[in-house]
Amino acid sequence: MYGKDDISAQEEAQNFGSWLQDKNGNSERTQGPCEKKSKGQKADRCLSPVALRFNFEFSRVYRYGKFASGKFLSVHAMKRHPGTRQSGNTVDPVLIRMGFCANKRELGAVGRNRVRRLMRESFRSILDDLPTGYDYVFTYRYGKDIPGLSDISNDMVKCCRRLKLLTE
Repeated sequence: MYGKDDISAQEEAQNFGSWLQDKNGNSERTQGPCEKKSKGQKADRCLSPVALRFNFEFSRVYRYGKFASGKFLSVHAMKRHPGTRQSGNTVDPVLIRMGFCANKRELGAVGRNRVRRLMRESFRSILDDLPTGYDYVFTYRYGKDIPGLSDISNDMVKCCRRLKLLTE
C-alpha cells in the first residue's frame, strides 16, 4: 500500500525538528548555560546571578549569614552548602544568588523601585570580584532622600570589603 520512500511518523518528527533548527539558524547553537565567554569572564563564572525569590531564602540569609552595614544599605552574605536545594532541584555550587530589599516605611513604590534599580546596577559593577557560591541580600536603610548611584556603589563596596568578600 505504501511505497518504500514513505517514512514512519517518528522519523518524520525527527526530521521536522532538524529542518526547523536549520531554517531558524539554530543548528550551530550549543546547549547549556555558557555558550560563549567574553575575554574578561572567568571559566567558573559562566552562569549569571539568580534572584532570591522566596521568603525562606531571605530569612535563611538573614539568620545564618554575615552582616555589615553602611550609611545607605546593609549587606548580608551567606556561604551556601553544596547540597542546597531549591524547588526540588540542587542549586549549582558556583551560582551567585542575590536579593534586593527596600522598606515601605519612608519610600513610595517609585522610590523603592528606583533604589532597587540602583542597587542592582551597583551589584553588576562588582559582580566579577565577588566569590561564587554565596547568597547575598542587599537592604536599603531608611532615608527620605534617595542617594545617587555613586553613593550606593561606594557603600556596597565598603560593606563587601568589611565582610572580606572583596580585596583591596
